[in-house]
Amino acid sequence: MSTARQTQEGPGENGAHSTAKRPAMDLTSSCAWGLGLLFVCLGVASLLAPRVGAFLSARGVVVLFVGAVCFAAIGFASVRSRRVPSGLAALSRDLEAMTSGVAATRLEAPPCPELAALVERLNRLLSQVQGRERASKDLLASNRLLARELRCVLELLNLLKEGVVFLASAEQALFANRAAAPFLRVSPADVRDRTAQECIRDAAVLGLLAGQDEAGMARGTRTIELSSDGGAGGGHVAVSHVCGFGGDDAPIGQALVFRDISQEKEAQKTQAEFLDSVAHEFRTPLTSIRASVEMLIDNEAKDPESQFRFYNIIHEETYRLSQLIDNLLNLSMIESGATAVKIAPVRLRKLLEDCVDVVRPQCEEKRINLTADLPDRLPTLDIDKSLFTVAVMNILGNAVKYTPRGGTVTLSTLSREEEFIISIQDTGIGIPEEELPRIFEKFYRCASPNGQEVPGSGVGLATALQIVQVHGGSIQVTSRRGEGSTFSMVLPRSIINTTVGD
Repeated sequence: MSTARQTQEGPGENGAHSTAKRPAMDLTSSCAWGLGLLFVCLGVASLLAPRVGAFLSARGVVVLFVGAVCFAAIGFASVRSRRVPSGLAALSRDLEAMTSGVAATRLEAPPCPELAALVERLNRLLSQVQGRERASKDLLASNRLLARELRCVLELLNLLKEGVVFLASAEQALFANRAAAPFLRVSPADVRDRTAQECIRDAAVLGLLAGQDEAGMARGTRTIELSSDGGAGGGHVAVSHVCGFGGDDAPIGQALVFRDISQEKEAQKTQAEFLDSVAHEFRTPLTSIRASVEMLIDNEAKDPESQFRFYNIIHEETYRLSQLIDNLLNLSMIESGATAVKIAPVRLRKLLEDCVDVVRPQCEEKRINLTADLPDRLPTLDIDKSLFTVAVMNILGNAVKYTPRGGTVTLSTLSREEEFIISIQDTGIGIPEEELPRIFEKFYRCASPNGQEVPGSGVGLATALQIVQVHGGSIQVTSRRGEGSTFSMVLPRSIINTTVGD
């Protein structure tokens, strides 16, 4: 504290005032002490020296003693009074040093006891002020942390694809993220302190809020759907409304969530179309089987030739149903990721020759020239043999099915620097150019009359594409109507196993 006092002393206002008064106070006290001492000396001399006593009358002696006592009291009081102003000046300097932060946070006891009680009270007051200052700093730090966390939350809300609007009530909006912009009358940044009527664009959503206000805040979520005509954001939109409650079950606000459900609606529509297509594909062979069985049961086919014809219909339709079911299962498992692809080294030449042998009887029946233009040595591929066989058979079977009598089907391979290609070419009815982008869709069949006359499910090509994609490849198609088609299974060379020979 002595350092603080030395630091603060100087040519300031208080210092100058104190310096100016100090000589006057020293002169007063010196004079008082000197006069008092003079009177004392005269009084003692008058008692001891008769001549001096004769000089001074008895009344003068009394006056001398009284004057000596008064001046001594004045001198003592002057010395005592000097301690209070100096203590106050030092106390002022200490307080100024404390407020400047260059001194300790507690006042030292003053040299005079008259100021001890004042210093103690000031110390208690300073302690309270310092405690409140620390609390204020902690509160400020906490508020800054909360503000930073709030900014992070708002930024995360702005990253959502769903539109979000928070309201304290229908009369006061609090926040809207960027995704909610298509459903608002104003910018998301301008919704704060506006009413719901000023912010929300759609009347159905306002009705949802109005119904909530009339019924009172209730727990649970209420959802409405806005159609493609009524949705401000376009497409189908689901609007969910929920009320928030605090720990004391008091309502704290409301939230609106706008979610685009166009894809879900499209998926539902596709699923319905898929079920209709499956039912149709199952109904046709089952109808043929049922009719043939009824003919045999009723003994309407008495000759062996008629019976053979009905048995052959049953066999073909049963095989068709089995193939359809297998394709649907394979397609469903691949799309859902439930199928386990068992990769192993497979001799490609043997796999392709087995597929050719399967369709050869059909080619012979239709007098189709089936050619396997394969080199003497083909690589070994790391593939799932059963799945890859399904893909080759689906494309090769389609080529035979859509090639008229006397046509040609050719199976060939081609090796390039970065890819390996398996091609199946036919001289069939071909595919119209405008329908090429859709031939790999499930249950899609060409609309041309020639294509509709050939029985099929429209699942084979979709299954083949999924299987080839699982192996990292793709299928390319070139076709001209009335001249035939070429399907090329393009595979990456990375699936060629170089450690196992053919």
